[in-house]
Amino acid sequence: MVAKSRASAALDSPAVPEEYGEGVDQPSGPGGSSRPHDPLFAARFLPPRLPRFLVRRERLLDRITAGSRSPLTLIVGPAGAGKTVLASQWATEQARRDKVVWLTIEPTDTSGTFWSYVLEALRRHPIPLPDDLVAPVSETADHAMVARLAAALADLSAPVTLVLDQFDAIKARREAADQMHFVLRHAAPRLRVVLTTRYDPPLPLHRYRAAGEISEIRNSDLVFDAPAASVLLNRHGLHPAPADLQALLERTAGWAAGLRLSALAMQRSDDPAAFIQQFATDRTSIADYLLTEVLDAQPEASRDLLLRVSVLARVTPDLANTLTGRDDAEWILASLERANAFVEPLGTTRWYRLHPLFAEVLRAHLRQRMPGVEPELHRRAAHWLAADGQCADAAEQAARAGDWAYAAEIIIDDLAIGSLLTGPAAPRLRGAFATMPTDLPGTAPALVTAALCLAGGDGDGCATALRRADVCLAEEGPTATRKTFCRAFLGTLCTAPTGDVLGAVATGGTAGGPPRPGPVPSLPGRTPEFRAVLGSRLEPACADTEQAAPTVARTAGSGRPAQRADGITARLAVAESAVCLARRDLSAAVAVLVGQPGGGAERDVALARALIAAGQRGRAVDILVRVPLAPLNPAMTRSQARLVRAQAAARRHGGDDARRLLCQALQQTRPQDIAPLCDADEDSPPPPARAVTRELSPRRACVEPSSARTPQPLLPALLEPLSGRECDVLRQAAQMQSNAEIATELHVSVNTVKSHLKSANRKLCVNRRRDAVRRARQLKLV
Repeated sequence: MVAKSRASAALDSPAVPEEYGEGVDQPSGPGGSSRPHDPLFAARFLPPRLPRFLVRRERLLDRITAGSRSPLTLIVGPAGAGKTVLASQWATEQARRDKVVWLTIEPTDTSGTFWSYVLEALRRHPIPLPDDLVAPVSETADHAMVARLAAALADLSAPVTLVLDQFDAIKARREAADQMHFVLRHAAPRLRVVLTTRYDPPLPLHRYRAAGEISEIRNSDLVFDAPAASVLLNRHGLHPAPADLQALLERTAGWAAGLRLSALAMQRSDDPAAFIQQFATDRTSIADYLLTEVLDAQPEASRDLLLRVSVLARVTPDLANTLTGRDDAEWILASLERANAFVEPLGTTRWYRLHPLFAEVLRAHLRQRMPGVEPELHRRAAHWLAADGQCADAAEQAARAGDWAYAAEIIIDDLAIGSLLTGPAAPRLRGAFATMPTDLPGTAPALVTAALCLAGGDGDGCATALRRADVCLAEEGPTATRKTFCRAFLGTLCTAPTGDVLGAVATGGTAGGPPRPGPVPSLPGRTPEFRAVLGSRLEPACADTEQAAPTVARTAGSGRPAQRADGITARLAVAESAVCLARRDLSAAVAVLVGQPGGGAERDVALARALIAAGQRGRAVDILVRVPLAPLNPAMTRSQARLVRAQAAARRHGGDDARRLLCQALQQTRPQDIAPLCDADEDSPPPPARAVTRELSPRRACVEPSSARTPQPLLPALLEPLSGRECDVLRQAAQMQSNAEIATELHVSVNTVKSHLKSANRKLCVNRRRDAVRRARQLKLV
């Protein structure tokens, strides 16, 4: 279809300049074609006519000119990227100075047909070839003929450049590529070839690259930037505002055909600026182009995958398998990426994304071909993303599925309620939850509604939603700890004026400042002491220890101890000790915990930490011995105990015990995505994780601090060094190779690869392959 349109364009074009070549319609002797006057046949030897809206891209033309001095020049890009227009412009201009031969490839070409056309194209210019060098008479080209052609070209007195347009369309691609490689090797430097193709041809490109004998122009070079897009639109009589131009560029991603088709539609629109923001891709020529040229060209399995993953902004092979119910997504996505089928990888990760316009067209096509399946795809994606720890993306997908209860539960279970208020994901999440009904039953929807109201400045709405959450919390009981925390967090923010969060936490919402519309009820079953614990844990992290200490002291001294549960009293003491540590009041940090009843392991770990800071490591170790590391204590408490033990071991004698305890602490909290750091100011004795990495890790990746108060990122020490083979496996994994590909590359079995990855995960304290690659890169191991 494309070849026919190009042939027709060539037939309708004005006369080709004489500089391009004389006698192009004349037969060429004994070896010439038997159909010299066939118009379609003749059109294949002419560059397509240049469009009136042509944008001259000087930089790319210069690159082709420079590259044409080498044996091979590749112009690679997806359909509609402007490859043929660029090559045609260069060939037309360059033919005035050098011998440039043009040939358009047809999808029906076999290797025999291909070389017949090559011979005819060379003779038409004319290039002197032996009279007895005849075209192949069968579908397969004879090697002897190819060898004689290479020898004849090598004897030319001046170089000739052969431009092969649509080389990817040839039927016998592998055979023709092998023969072309043979000719290039033996006819250089007299023969130079320029190929336009949608994807890399089956040539040994690595050899050409190693020898410096190839020039490559790829899609990243072909995409239009703002100046080029502005010129293109101006040629169509359009002069959009900078903001509209930027919006069009973002939507088309600089795709040449998308810009051109949009410009044509804008010319017919009464309001071109509104068209940019509102045009529906499913009802435009853009959709026809992409469906015909890209989607329909793929096999059924690839078409099905593209339609299903179009509901996502990005996708991995595992996630794609979840949406399709198949297990071949890794191969399909890699094939689509290699074929420039509007699928591109995101950096060096395993994630892919679709071209924005292509994704829009696919989503519209999905609704037509498989009505009703889109919500189920969003639901599957939500569950996969939630299991993968990607809370924001999972919640967004659940919301798009209309599963509001699950979407809200994701936010609460991940303690990500603050993501609705601020941060990079906030606008996206608020948009996803914008249409959620405000009267949904359950605690999680009520808390999300409260957060949305708070983000929008609706204090009354926030208070109403929190009251509904309180009723639900009372029914759920004390087991709903994450929901209780999110309720306390929102209650604090809804009640306190900006800058006085701690006062609101400590007093239950009676701090001074501008009044909030409507009171927020107190948290069921919680006391001012609970709010003080929460506030005291926030303030040292904000370095406001001067305010945190009086707050804890005021609350600890208020009321009668007999009215207070031992657990709350102990937690207040732990909080006060943390504040004292942050202020470097080490004796007070110890004193507030000595003799403190209740508190259990959390109180013991806090006391040991304070004792180590005060230089009493012996007493600290004695206390830590009685802290059980079994699952009867929370994961954070067990992790903190190991961290403090690691710090004690590092300061006392160092060695493997400290490393082992540190890695165990990190592994303990990784599944919960908790950062197991201790409370301390940078000027106080360093927290255990930081102390161990400073004292033990020879590979810590840090920059020398410019001041004593500048914290620097430090990496934990390895449990044990990676073996050479483990590093080899991680290097291959970093290139997004599958286990089977790694096994082939390293000449080992797939099970051996899995064993190396499992061992590397253990040593790097991670659970997943991609995390191992990331950690190994941070440690400069790969």
